[in-house]
Amino acid sequence: MAAKKPAERASISAGAKTSHVQQSKKDPRTRRTPLRGKPTSSKPRQRHLSVLIVDDDSVATKSLAIFLNARGFDVRAATSGPEALAQVKNWNPDVALLDLIMPGMDGFELAGRLCEASKRRPILVAITGLGHLPARERTLAAGFERHLLKPVNLPALTKLLNHFATLKR
Repeated sequence: MAAKKPAERASISAGAKTSHVQQSKKDPRTRRTPLRGKPTSSKPRQRHLSVLIVDDDSVATKSLAIFLNARGFDVRAATSGPEALAQVKNWNPDVALLDLIMPGMDGFELAGRLCEASKRRPILVAITGLGHLPARERTLAAGFERHLLKPVNLPALTKLLNHFATLKR
């Protein structure tokens, strides 16, 4: 009796002259692709959201940018205030994720300059290690929508950004 390929197993019904071939899930011939033009989800489509990340920690900035980019956000990153301001000359982010404590220009000063430089004010989100009440009050007074603590809870950040994407601006 010939050996069957690992991807196939034939089964013959008792008394029937038909055979049924089952293919394993790893077999590319059995992959299903969604029908074109049909929604793959019942959720309404969200608009494209652009996100600026500014943090002097280049590893954290790059990691967060890769994470958000993989989730469909248009992401640009900077490691200083002047670098961020240079990016917004030709680009208007919907959301700016800003570290508050950076050398040179801190997140508070950068927030004010971003709002002045942008045609459309971005939604400001502080990402910081400062969790005490005076820091939270200062971020809210400076116009930040949210104050998130490092290390950032990535699923919560994604959910927040998806919420911002549903807002009309």
